[in-house]
Amino acid sequence: MKKTAVLFLAHSMNAELLRRFRLIADQLPGGVEAFFALDATRTRVCDRISKKLARQTNLFIFSREILSKLPYRRAREEWRGRSVVPGLQDLVPQLFRRLNPEFDYIYFVEYDILYTGEWKNFFAHFQESDASFLTTSIAPKSEVPVWEHFATFQPDRPLPETHIIRGFMPICRYSTEGLLALEERYRRGWRGHHEVLVPTAILDAGLKLEDFGGDGSFVRKGNENRFYTSSRLAENFAPGSFVFIPGPSEVPRDRPVLMHPCKTSLGLDLRTLIDLIFTGRHDVASTLSKCLSDPRVSATRS
Repeated sequence: MKKTAVLFLAHSMNAELLRRFRLIADQLPGGVEAFFALDATRTRVCDRISKKLARQTNLFIFSREILSKLPYRRAREEWRGRSVVPGLQDLVPQLFRRLNPEFDYIYFVEYDILYTGEWKNFFAHFQESDASFLTTSIAPKSEVPVWEHFATFQPDRPLPETHIIRGFMPICRYSTEGLLALEERYRRGWRGHHEVLVPTAILDAGLKLEDFGGDGSFVRKGNENRFYTSSRLAENFAPGSFVFIPGPSEVPRDRPVLMHPCKTSLGLDLRTLIDLIFTGRHDVASTLSKCLSDPRVSATRS
């Protein structure tokens, strides 16, 4: 059986975020393992991780400093702030792949996604898919020519508009093969926002691109509007259950669906504070230092 990792991405730590993570982690099918992927770029985030939490949770801790050590020009030069948001989220699964090569597939799930059914059934359904990349609201530039992030895209050669692809990627799944194809295009000088760079690279490599289930030609037969709804060609994907902003405007009651964005407070709550007081803080600095010194992070070939 192929092994799959689920990276639950957050840039804070509190009881509600842990609850959302455990909704995923506690109901996974065989061969799937969940990790709390925490962006520890900011000190206050590091100070919220207790020793108890570190013992009980699969933590994958990263920072801008670590991601910048990846041997890609993209990882050194394309930052638009301290965070991977906006546009560099693809560096996180690349780092994870290098440190955890035993996984064949890597899901990326942002903290503000909810699923109205059991996550176990969602992941089990897509174990059947051999796609190198799965995401939502996939469309070629020929269908959405004015999307803002197309302007950031710089491939190494001209591509027809039908081969320049946009995806909406708060949730997505990479295969190892897909990540390696993407890495090869980093080396060839490809640049741009990850929501155009990644799906276009997958298609350019001749690999399979699949939509989780809205509409359009990339949706597998039988999955049409099954796992989320959106207005795929609209600016903010609204109306639908999975949109950009301001939030879900329709949630079907006859089937479970993905919902986005479902924001929550990112502040320090009393439960997390009590846990810190009674169990102490986890030594995040040593975790980050160990990762920084790992030769796999900066290896030219992986």
